[in-house]
Amino acid sequence: MVDWNGNSKKMRINEMSQVRFSSVPECLLSSLEFVDIKSTILGFAVEMKVARYFLQNSTILKKLTICLHDHAIQDDFVKKLLEISRRSITCEVVVLGMVKTIENMSSLSLTGLSN
Repeated sequence: MVDWNGNSKKMRINEMSQVRFSSVPECLLSSLEFVDIKSTILGFAVEMKVARYFLQNSTILKKLTICLHDHAIQDDFVKKLLEISRRSITCEVVVLGMVKTIENMSSLSLTGLSN
């Protein structure tokens, strides 16, 4: 399991915007099953980049859990998140803290989406 806390004082906004992934570690390919992003996502590009990295590179990922805070960006963020192709066809994306219901976004599915 991977826990990421984007609220860490050690990771300032300038540092977060420069997050780069140059390679995929073997453990990510072969054994990572759960990712829980515990910080509240505010729609920053770096959060999307981190989520995209795990979804596109984790071959046996079962669940990616994230929390949305700002209802103004929820629909757009979730739509972009669900458009990301997934390496694991069984990966479930769980979005917590949404003010609007998922049923209001009838064209989107939060589980089993694979592009």
